[in-house]
Amino acid sequence: MKQNQKENKTLILAIESSSPTCSIALSEDDKIIAEITLFKKNLHDKVLANLIKQLLSNLNLKVEELNAVAISAGPGSFTGLRVGASLAKGIAFDSNIKLIPIPTMEGIAISSAIYAKQLNCSNIVAAIQSHQDLFYLQEFDTSGSQLSEIKMLNYQETKNIIQDQTLVIASNKFTDFGINLEYFNSLKASFLLKPAYDKFLNNLYVDSNSFVPLYIQDFKLKKSNKSE
Repeated sequence: MKQNQKENKTLILAIESSSPTCSIALSEDDKIIAEITLFKKNLHDKVLANLIKQLLSNLNLKVEELNAVAISAGPGSFTGLRVGASLAKGIAFDSNIKLIPIPTMEGIAISSAIYAKQLNCSNIVAAIQSHQDLFYLQEFDTSGSQLSEIKMLNYQETKNIIQDQTLVIASNKFTDFGINLEYFNSLKASFLLKPAYDKFLNNLYVDSNSFVPLYIQDFKLKKSNKSE
């Protein structure tokens, strides 16, 4: 397993571009050491590459010292996913740097698991708005393990399956039911680092040449019945 020769640490760069947020973060082993997040919408193609250069320069690191790059794999914005994937694949291409895609909802759920347990929640639901009144939704247990496949539901259908003790990780629209954490209303790259480090230790990376994000139109989404 290749490691950073200066510090003998595993360095992972995370890129979040699946949402309007533009965010990058860096970890040494399982510790987050830096993060840059811009909450102004849709800046990915303009600033993401420069943010990576800035972060590495501030830490006196070179790209080739990275062990892996983790990418938020979707679902989410088509343009944002394309920009993030292109950068991540470029970093990993023809090098020893590993590419680790993290499904966006999985990253959210794993990062919120500690709060779900502290609040005695029964489960976790991650919801990402697609368009109009439709949302991508996935259910997890309180450790962040997947309980369901991704579904596309409208607001009322989503509300019907959320229990009082469900930790809801979504936009402000969902604050009227379940338990909602405002901290998670904007996605950040640091959410990806814990699952990315676990995957790195278990050699769960992908070929950078063949990686394709989870684009919206590629999903085989399940529409739930109102009785669910």
